[in-house]
Amino acid sequence: MKLIALFAILIVLPIAALVAAVSLALDDAPALPVQPRFGMADVARGRALMDRYDPRHLPSEVTTRIAVTEADFNAILNASVASVPGLRARATVRRAGLVATATFELPFAANPFGRYLNLRVAIPPASEGFEVSRLAVGRIELPTGLIKPFLRTMLDFYAGTGKGEPIVASIRSVAFSDGRAVVSYRPPENLIDDLKTVAARAARVGDPESVRVYFTEISDTLEATPGPAPVSLARFIGPIFARAKERSASGDPVAENRSALLALAIFFGDLRFDQFAGQSLSDELRLRHPRLHYFRLRGRADWSRHFTVSIGLAVTGWKRLADVAGEVKEADDARGSSGFSFTDLAADRAGTRLAEEALASRASALRIQEALAGTVAEDTIFPSVAGLPDSLSVAEFRRRFGNLDSERYAEMVAEIDRRIDQLPLYR
Repeated sequence: MKLIALFAILIVLPIAALVAAVSLALDDAPALPVQPRFGMADVARGRALMDRYDPRHLPSEVTTRIAVTEADFNAILNASVASVPGLRARATVRRAGLVATATFELPFAANPFGRYLNLRVAIPPASEGFEVSRLAVGRIELPTGLIKPFLRTMLDFYAGTGKGEPIVASIRSVAFSDGRAVVSYRPPENLIDDLKTVAARAARVGDPESVRVYFTEISDTLEATPGPAPVSLARFIGPIFARAKERSASGDPVAENRSALLALAIFFGDLRFDQFAGQSLSDELRLRHPRLHYFRLRGRADWSRHFTVSIGLAVTGWKRLADVAGEVKEADDARGSSGFSFTDLAADRAGTRLAEEALASRASALRIQEALAGTVAEDTIFPSVAGLPDSLSVAEFRRRFGNLDSERYAEMVAEIDRRIDQLPLYR
């Protein structure tokens, strides 16, 4: 009996500890009750700052001082967390340091512990390196002395043994004044290659061999297509889903759809999506990659690329980022010659929707295969864009829609989604 009791205790105690930890980590109320505003001015300011201090442009033999205002920091922060539904964040910068607060609203409301995961981080000034003076998850205060060792260990695991320390040590000092932070930064050699390795290993999706099958299918379809006139992207949808349907007879239809769509994103969107497939393409296959302006959706090459890049982002797990990336891109275009285009945004959201439906479940994956295997018309996958505002300057966009968080803008996005809902593929 004592042995049984001891065994029961050994099982119950860890479970009880886990339940206690969850109950302390979750809160009934959000630390940030209001979503910070995220407008076109924030997009422009955040993008300019990131371009200015892009690590690819910073020499590894020189220490660079990066000065960031509180407003700029929050612009970047808001743009970053916008890719995750239910997540919001805000930071304040004072002489004593930077304090950042984030709130994640759980997608399921009915649970006995609380609906919100609140995170609080404090970073004090440091003349050498950087430190974290506080890290709290809900009511749990975590040992800050373990943060940097854990970060180094994770970087070693993903980037390679010995890579973590130089990356962590690249931040040489941190100083603060009211509303302003100054970071001294010296990137280690091969930083970009190391971070690419980290990203590729952490975010890998799809099977390289399977992606290669679909990429070859697309390439073979192109070779059999009469030229040199531009060709519709829809011509390539049918063959890859026909192959996916065939392979799903003895495999997982969701996995097949993921590989097929990833191959589509690599071929027509951006070759860099191949990193998410573990470098599936041989040099020979890369040489078969065509000029992207050759392909069209409703006669437009740019819509073809918007559509397939959004597919790639959604397939690799960044569905919300696919939506936000489209908005950010259009906000940036509004400042240039092309202007803000709701038609481009429709192409983005149509690509995201196709990926969502193709990967939602086994039943949904099979339904999409059945609908798309064979000859596919553009009207099946791409909505009507008639009457959608196009080529809006910043001034015109603000006059008509205000900002990216306005009700008028939300109504226009809802209209785009309504048109996508009416496509034969989703009815």
